Parts: sequence; C-alpha cells; structure tokens
Amino acid sequence: MEEKNKSKFDAGYGLAVGLMLGVTIGVCLDNIALWMPLGLLVGITIDFGLKGKKDNKKQ
Repeated sequence: MEEKNKSKFDAGYGLAVGLMLGVTIGVCLDNIALWMPLGLLVGITIDFGLKGKKDNKKQ
C-alpha cells in the first residue's frame, strides 16, 4: 500500500520542478510567456524519465 501512495506523489514531481524552474527563469529574464511552457516541457520530460527508470527496475 505504501508503494501506491509513493507513486502518486512522484507523478507530479517533474511537472512541479519544471514549472518552478520555468517561472523562476522567466521572472529573472522578464519573459514568463516563453519560459513557463519551456519549464512545463522540461517537467514532462523529467516525469517520463523517472517513469522509465521505475519500469526498468521492475523488469
């Protein structure tokens, strides 16, 4: 049961980190409209990367 709760927590981890980075860079460079979507893209990439790692460990 603990594993199910942990996987739900990890599901949005990459999105949160990517969005945080995108907004931070966007504010610093005064171009949020560009960096927020780029941050989301990075976050999705992180999520897929983490998911792939977990799938490889199960095999």
